[in-house]
Amino acid sequence: MFPKSTKTLAAAIAVAFVLAAAPSPASAGADDLSTARAATAQFHQVDVAKADGYGILVRDLAGITCIDSPGVGV
Repeated sequence: MFPKSTKTLAAAIAVAFVLAAAPSPASAGADDLSTARAATAQFHQVDVAKADGYGILVRDLAGITCIDSPGVGV
C-alpha cells in the first residue's frame, strides 16, 4: 500500500510546484487596471465619447449594422 501512497504524494507535490510556478493573473492586474482607467477616463462623459466617434451601432467593413450570425449566442 505504501508504493501507491508514495506515487500519490509525489504527484501532489509535482502539481503543487507547477501551480506555484505559474504566474498569478493578479500579479500584473494593478498596473494594467491603472492604465485602462487612465485611457478611458475622458470617455466617462458621453458627449466626449460621441465626439470621438462612439456610437450604439457597430458597422462592419461593408457598412452594414445588422450582422446575422446563425448559431452564435444561442
